[in-house]
Amino acid sequence: MRLSAISREDRRTASVGASADDGSRIDWWLLFLLQCIAIPQVFYTPGLVASAVVTLALMARRPSQSLSAILRYWPAYVLVLLALVSVVWSEQPDKTLRTALTTLMLAFSAVVFATRVGITRAVSALFLASFVMAIIQLASHRTGNAVEGLVPIGLMGAKNGFSFFGQQLLLLCLAMALDGKQPKLLRLLSLPATLIALYILAATHSAGGMVSAAIGSVILIGMVVIGRASPQMRALCLIAMVVVGAPLAASHQEVETAASEFSQDVLKKDTTLTGRAYLWYRAQPIIGQKPVLGHGFQAFWTQGNEDAEGLWNWAKNKSRGGVNFHNTYIEMRVDLGMVGLIGLVGMLAITVLLSGAAWLTAPNVGLAWMFAAMIALLSRTPTESMISSILPQITTWLVYAWVGLKRDSPAPVAPTRTATRERRQYQRGAARGSVAGRARQSAPSSGSTE
Repeated sequence: MRLSAISREDRRTASVGASADDGSRIDWWLLFLLQCIAIPQVFYTPGLVASAVVTLALMARRPSQSLSAILRYWPAYVLVLLALVSVVWSEQPDKTLRTALTTLMLAFSAVVFATRVGITRAVSALFLASFVMAIIQLASHRTGNAVEGLVPIGLMGAKNGFSFFGQQLLLLCLAMALDGKQPKLLRLLSLPATLIALYILAATHSAGGMVSAAIGSVILIGMVVIGRASPQMRALCLIAMVVVGAPLAASHQEVETAASEFSQDVLKKDTTLTGRAYLWYRAQPIIGQKPVLGHGFQAFWTQGNEDAEGLWNWAKNKSRGGVNFHNTYIEMRVDLGMVGLIGLVGMLAITVLLSGAAWLTAPNVGLAWMFAAMIALLSRTPTESMISSILPQITTWLVYAWVGLKRDSPAPVAPTRTATRERRQYQRGAARGSVAGRARQSAPSSGSTE
């Protein structure tokens, strides 16, 4: 089975990023670098240049294989292609072109990585990069204004982005701690990294981040526990988890509201300025202006746009940044209209189904992490704009998940080629052996005369 072969490849990994050949080790470190570069949101131009350098280095190593993967798996980034095409009707074509090209470049690199790096090794690279960047972001002491006052925002530019980073780091820490195939050093590092992730979630005062992190953690631990059961039992348990967890994910907004009320009533913090309901209300006439194709990818939140300026003034946001519609689907309808919304929902649904099916077929901690991370992401989409704030990072691992599960990986093909070579070598050896045997049969007569 293809996924089983990928798992066997991952199990052969014995050290950080190590593999049977230096090429795979280089790919591991390139993935590590790209994740480090993609995390910060405040160094846009330098980050874009650095990402381009890493991506070109990755593709230059095996250009024909990279191009083949990009062309073969184009459905994985069709939504990004739509974002790029939206430059034609965008109200801010320069910004749309710049952000769409950045996202497309990261999607290309994700496709290539997914065809070269196994899921277990990918988790270790993502974990180490996130751990390093967590330390750097906390050391930067960057803060931003929030309802609760000044909160850390790291290099993400906003508290919600930083809390989402903490959520991702926590799930990666759990995946590393629960996976016995991971290097021991990285598993030990998962303990301090977990403490850092919990601190980020608590310090950002993000109720949504805490709820989503809890949902993802429960799913990940549950899938690891039941992963040793029979396929039928795994299927039943997964269905039961979805049935039980779906209402919780669907009621994410109510849970977050309850957490906010606790913050207001018990911790005496004012939460009335979040204003999600007002933002959603103001988004409706904006969507109605261009309901089919939207205003253009990332074109709305631009200085000079009267509607955006009005919302910035309402939010008392002088920096003209960090404000969005706090709903992924509303934000997508504003950017790319109903066409973009259908593409987004379809991409998310396919990724969840593929992740679940892959885990049922060949359960391992990496696939469990992928599924849990996706559910945790989905639980935040009704109350957070995941598209506008951290789309490049989401696109990277979404495309990695999709392509990594659907690919015709070189790893599964290798055993067939190896078996063929071994069969030929055996046949040649047998032929040589028969000749040598006939020679030995004639040898005793000459040997006895000596």
